[in-house]
Amino acid sequence: MKLPKLSLFGFISFFTVSIALYGIGHLFEINSLSFYYYETTSTGWISGGSMYPILIGLFTAFIVMNIQQRTKSQD
Repeated sequence: MKLPKLSLFGFISFFTVSIALYGIGHLFEINSLSFYYYETTSTGWISGGSMYPILIGLFTAFIVMNIQQRTKSQD
């Protein structure tokens, strides 16, 4: 099964933006852009992190796919 090029650009932009934002959050220690985890002995482990990079990545992928679709329909 082949994926359309529109979805390929969307996936690439989603992963690129999300990874870049998580990297920036980790590099500059911005809690709202970073993923972190803590291990505890009483409950096993607790993980936490921000969903902002994922949401911004989804929004970016949506914008990229719409722009790609509009330029493709004009041709």
